Amino acid sequence: MNSLSLFYSKIRNLVVSLHKMNSFDFIFTEEFEKWLAEIRATDINRLRLKEASAFPFDKGLSLTQLECRRKAGSKIPELAQKIAYPTKVSIEQCSSQQPARMHASLFKGIKKVADLTCGLGVDSYYISQCVEQLASIDASPVVAEAATLNFSKLGCKNITVVNDTAEHFLQHHDNDFDAAFVDPSRRLTDDRNVRTIAIADTVPSVSKILSLLSERCRFLIVKASPMVDISQTIRDFPSISDIWVLSVKNECKELLFKIVRHNIPDNIYIHCINYAADKAHSYTAQRRKQPEVAKAKPEKGAYLYIPNSSVMKAGLYDDVAEKFALCAAADNSHLYFSHAQHPDYPGNIMEIADVFSMSKADVKRLSKSIEAAMITCRNFPMKPEELRKRLKIKDGGTHHIYATTTYDNQRLLILCLNRNVTSS
Repeated sequence: MNSLSLFYSKIRNLVVSLHKMNSFDFIFTEEFEKWLAEIRATDINRLRLKEASAFPFDKGLSLTQLECRRKAGSKIPELAQKIAYPTKVSIEQCSSQQPARMHASLFKGIKKVADLTCGLGVDSYYISQCVEQLASIDASPVVAEAATLNFSKLGCKNITVVNDTAEHFLQHHDNDFDAAFVDPSRRLTDDRNVRTIAIADTVPSVSKILSLLSERCRFLIVKASPMVDISQTIRDFPSISDIWVLSVKNECKELLFKIVRHNIPDNIYIHCINYAADKAHSYTAQRRKQPEVAKAKPEKGAYLYIPNSSVMKAGLYDDVAEKFALCAAADNSHLYFSHAQHPDYPGNIMEIADVFSMSKADVKRLSKSIEAAMITCRNFPMKPEELRKRLKIKDGGTHHIYATTTYDNQRLLILCLNRNVTSS
C-alpha cells in the first residue's frame, strides 16, 4: 500500500469514529485539513465526477467546503478558513467582511440584539462583538447547526442560535431585545432567476416583522438589494430615519434602512460609503429636493469630478456638487468641473488634458494626439464602441475620454489623464 492509500485508509478509519459527532465536526479536524490540502488545486468538476466512496469524508459537504473556501478568501478573509459552510449558497448570500463590520457598528451601545436571518453568521459574528447578547435565528436546521458549531469554535459566548423562522420566533419566543437586524431573502422560490427587489416583498416579510416586534425594540436594520428603489421604500416604510448606500471599489453592493419603532422621523439622512483599497470614503446628507447646480463647459487645465457609485445611487450628485462649488456640464450628464481641487470629494477627480468638439478637425487632432484611451459616454448619442471606431484609437492607455452633451447642446470630448489626482 503506497503512502497516499495509507493516508486515505487512516482517514476512513477516523470517519467511523466520528459518527457520533456533529455532522460538521470532521471539517475542524487535522485529517480533513490534510486531505483538503491534497486536493485543493484539483478542478472541482473532476471531483464531482468521482464516486462518493472515493472520498474519505462526506462527498457533498467536503466539496462544499472546498468551493466555499475558494470564494471566501476574498470575501471574508478573517473567517474563511475558520468556519464550516452548510451550503454553497451560504457564501454567495453572506455579507462581505467590510460591510459586515459596518453593520455591526450600527449596534454599538445596544445590550440585546436579534439577527433574524443568521445564514452563514458573518453579520452575527461581528454584531456580537458590539453588543452584550445576540439571538441569531435561522429557519434551516442544517444552517443553524453549522452556525452553532462555528460560533463555538470562534469563541462567541454571547450568541444563542435558534432554529426557527423569524416570524414564528417573534410570535412565540420572548421578544426581549433592544434592536434587530434582518437580511431577508430576495428569492421567492427555489428558482435562482426569480427574485424580488422591493423589501416590501422579501422573505421574511419586513412588514410582518415590524408588526411583531415588541415595544422595547428601538429600531430594525434592513439589508436590501443595491437595485432597490429608495423613494418607493420610503413610501412603503415611512418610519425610516437613515439609509446607508454601501459600495466596494466603486461598485454598489447593498443598501441598509434603519426603521425606527416609535416615531416618524422629521428628517431622513443618507450615508454614502465607498470602501476603496486604502480606506472608506463617506458622505452624509439630509434627504431633500436636489439643488440647482450652475452649468459650465469643461476647460483644459480644470478638474473633472465624477461622483462615486454610492453618491449616484443615493441621488446626491447635485447635493455634493453644491457643497464643493462645482459646475455641471448638463442636468443629466453627472459630470462636474472646477479649477479647484477638493481631495475630500466622494468620487474620482481627473485632470482635464484637453477638450475637443466633434468637428472633423478636432476629431482628427484628437486621433493624432493619442493612440489609446478608455471611453465613457454620458448623455451622448453614441456608444463607446462607435466613438472608438470614429476616433480610430485603441482601448486602454494612460488617457480617458468622457464624451458628453453640454447644457447648450454642444457635444464635447473631454480628454483626461487616466488617474485619480487625489491618489497621486
